[in-house]
Amino acid sequence: MELISKIILLLLIISGLSQESFAFNKKIDSLQKELKKTKNDSIIWSIYLKMGDHYESFNPDSAYFFYHKSLNIALNKKLKKQEATSLLYIGFVFEDKGNFDKAIAYYSTALKIYEKINDRVGKSRCYNNLGV
Repeated sequence: MELISKIILLLLIISGLSQESFAFNKKIDSLQKELKKTKNDSIIWSIYLKMGDHYESFNPDSAYFFYHKSLNIALNKKLKKQEATSLLYIGFVFEDKGNFDKAIAYYSTALKIYEKINDRVGKSRCYNNLGV
């Protein structure tokens, strides 16, 4: 009887994981379709940031890739608030990977931009991640 209970539990776990994976893939597919349809730089920036968010917890290298793409758009289009946000999110990746010196450097750079544009919410997010 105990063996049957363990098998059922294992099947439930596998089923839950595959459903979660399906939902994740569906969301990424949806974002990629949206990316192909738009020409608006702010929307493209936002999509790359969302894609990075989806990868951050289990694949930080992919998250970094998408966050860096968002940063490049912000830099090329001179979108200061988006630039700071992208830098902040790249800092999250380095913090997740245990590279605290790089995380602090990204948070500090983002903070300088948020201060320059007087974005109080952005500044508070940086201060929070810097531990101030």
